[in-house]
Amino acid sequence: MRGKTFVRRTLKGECIYCQKRSKALTKEHIIPRGLGGNITLRSASCPKCQKVIHKYETKVMRECLGPGRYKLGIRSRSSKDRPTTFPAIKAGSKGAETVDIPLSELPFFMLMPVFKTWPTLHSVISADHEPAPENGIILIGRDMDLLNAKLKEHSAEGLDLKFDLIDFGRMLAKIALGYCVKEFGYGRFIPFTGAFVTNEHNGFTQLISSSVLKTPAAENPFVPTPGYNHSISHLINRGKVYVKIELFSNLGAPAYYVQSGILDKGNWYQVSWS
Repeated sequence: MRGKTFVRRTLKGECIYCQKRSKALTKEHIIPRGLGGNITLRSASCPKCQKVIHKYETKVMRECLGPGRYKLGIRSRSSKDRPTTFPAIKAGSKGAETVDIPLSELPFFMLMPVFKTWPTLHSVISADHEPAPENGIILIGRDMDLLNAKLKEHSAEGLDLKFDLIDFGRMLAKIALGYCVKEFGYGRFIPFTGAFVTNEHNGFTQLISSSVLKTPAAENPFVPTPGYNHSISHLINRGKVYVKIELFSNLGAPAYYVQSGILDKGNWYQVSWS
């Protein structure tokens, strides 16, 4: 997918995502509440964008981060939203079938995406991390022996894992955009990823990358406890803002980097993607 577009400064009184004025702007969590985030922006998102974002964030929370979130004790918006089982695949007389395994029986595990690292970011990766050579998915905090034993007990061959890299990327871009508005204020920051966050197209996936631990997290001894660490920081190179997002850094998860926008470049800026 190729294209280019002009983007402009984020102004107060507009939705930070679609940049349309609205009298119904509501507060927005920078890190989703479903991940334990408690830092918010007041009067930030319009109802239309909030609905779009809520749909894919909910999907990410339940399908890929769900099992780990529940084990770590991160509360859902409603206790009714918290599942008690996780689907697994087994062979049946009519082909593959699904069986639900109680989450209480499964060991801690969490699926995390990996995005290929931009060469321009290699120099800023921390000493315990290394560039990711390609897009993919890793499983952190796993105990494969116990996991396989539980699958066998239920005559299952594997977990029914669902994962969408684009949805996860949109969530990262949304976190980074909110962080930049909070950090730099209105009227100065020109976001690159608004149309990506609002699901208008997926051309900006190239603006997201990650680094991974040099020693795979699955090989590290791990005892799950009700705790998690998230952090956000940024660096500026030639006016461009790179936001570093570390979700579950205490568990050996990847670090993510979003080329979020640019500062002090007039009112408009042309962005190209391929």
